[in-house]
Amino acid sequence: DGWCGPTDGPQCADCQAVRRAQEQVPVPCPAAPMRGGGNIRPQNVYKELENMKRENTCKICLDEQINSVFIPCGHLACCMGCAGQLPSKECPVCRASIVSVVETFRT
Repeated sequence: DGWCGPTDGPQCADCQAVRRAQEQVPVPCPAAPMRGGGNIRPQNVYKELENMKRENTCKICLDEQINSVFIPCGHLACCMGCAGQLPSKECPVCRASIVSVVETFRT
């Protein structure tokens, strides 16, 4: 069916997120006024999910989630593993000197 794992069993986080997003896609009532100029289409949900995944992926290793912030510039660009292995103590985005790296957490 195009999903990893059995349809009634465990799946990867990406497939779970897509399924949750599909379940939350509103079905517009023909009598209700349209908000925002239209309804959400499933293909837009997939695009948005991919955009969010790309935005939150480490720009260096392209595998892990971004979970570090460079001080003082404030850029969020990579995972803690890559932040600790930068060859220079410069932000890869703006080249500002990095004083410290702080691990970030999403809730």
